[in-house]
Amino acid sequence: MMRSKVRNDLSNKIVDILMLLAADDDLVNIRIKGDAGDSLKLEEFVRYRHLCIAFFRYWENVHFQYRNGLYDEGEFEYHMKTIMGAITNSGMRDAWCDWQHLFSKEFREDVDERMKRLGYQCEQL
Repeated sequence: MMRSKVRNDLSNKIVDILMLLAADDDLVNIRIKGDAGDSLKLEEFVRYRHLCIAFFRYWENVHFQYRNGLYDEGEFEYHMKTIMGAITNSGMRDAWCDWQHLFSKEFREDVDERMKRLGYQCEQL
């Protein structure tokens, strides 16, 4: 029962994020430009980064639930592939590299390791 509730809650959260995008043409355009690494006005940049953080928080939650035995491995790997697909977008990758310190060590290490396998790496300051 607990696994079912966790999966349902996580599904509802991602649907909420996606519905936010679907309902806002401006945010969709910001997402497209941001993912491509195109120049954004300050207000657009802030909205884009907040959207990125929302996705990362969601994926971090999936990661946490999986590590604690409350999420199936197959579905977890699907989510990790989704993250890696997003990370191939330069804007999302820049957001991750700038803000990864806000996330759990386990999540950071997993994302960073998977990024390396794809040939991406955050520059160390």
